[in-house]
Amino acid sequence: MLPRGSDNCPYFAHLDTMPTDWGWECCIHIVLRRLNGMKRWCNKKWETVDNPTTILLEIIFQVCVQGMVVDSNDPDADSKKRLQGTYAEFLGLPFDIRAHNGLTFVVAHKHHGAQMRTGWPSDPTTLQERLDGDANNNILIETRTSNYLKNQFAESWYPILQRAVADIRMPLEYANEDLPMGPYNAWFERMDLQLLDDDDDEEDQDVGDEYEEDIDAEING
Repeated sequence: MLPRGSDNCPYFAHLDTMPTDWGWECCIHIVLRRLNGMKRWCNKKWETVDNPTTILLEIIFQVCVQGMVVDSNDPDADSKKRLQGTYAEFLGLPFDIRAHNGLTFVVAHKHHGAQMRTGWPSDPTTLQERLDGDANNNILIETRTSNYLKNQFAESWYPILQRAVADIRMPLEYANEDLPMGPYNAWFERMDLQLLDDDDDEEDQDVGDEYEEDIDAEING
């Protein structure tokens, strides 16, 4: 179950990144920024059929799919594992909501060169509606780091990129999980809307869209 803010708003990023004043105001602001970016950049050539409700539901859906524990005795175990394979975070990284952060979540293409859509109906009422519409989904919720790494590489290159990252040997002073946490930083407790200004919109969008624009410009003169 997802943690919730004081006004019962679910928090979909890593618990350690949850601001003390998290609530629906911040949540709606973030979702609108992602939806507006999708309209402006990702779906320039297609109609955007999603709305703030379906974008938020998709974020929550994929986060829950990524984190769920599948019981081998569950009659739906195979379909749940298939969903986990489809929507797993590319590098297995946790999500953050703050701007200018490598773990900031982005609403990204599953497959480039096609309309971005969640698969939810415009006025959803049940989870089954999303499951029935899974074939229409062309969105992944992933970290900015994963999105930037994938860039415009063909999907056949994805395993190579994942292996390349896995082979990186980070000095233990930077990557040792047993090291104690650093001193308290009050900045992490801030989540007022000033941290989410519209100047950050482009940074939080699917990076491939920039390159599609560049490629189109080269082809079309």
